[in-house]
Amino acid sequence: MIARVQHSTGGFTLLSVLLGSALLSILLFAFLEIVAIRGKSDSRISDYGTAQKSATRTLYELMDLPWGDANLTLGDHADPGGSLTWVVEAMAGADRIVKITLKQTIPTHSPPPTDEKRTTIIGYKYNDF
Repeated sequence: MIARVQHSTGGFTLLSVLLGSALLSILLFAFLEIVAIRGKSDSRISDYGTAQKSATRTLYELMDLPWGDANLTLGDHADPGGSLTWVVEAMAGADRIVKITLKQTIPTHSPPPTDEKRTTIIGYKYNDF
């Protein structure tokens, strides 16, 4: 008589283990990519926020200067570091108001030509004599 070999019905086959491992690896890789992208985005947002705060603070400092200060003369100006520039323009028809356009350069780690971004804010200074 021929003996029957009984196959176990419990457990996993080698193929199902390999497919499960491959699927798990793909999902883990996708999750890590999402985390890395989010980290870069959060860092960029933080850089923009810092630059915006710095530019706003400088604009308020410029607006607090007395009317005849050299930093409020018409034309282009820059801070000694070079990352902050502002332009003072006369307003047409308003001899006691100037427009201050301030730009803050934000260095990034991207390859050129997108190696820097700018944030721009505009304020107006009123000469109250």
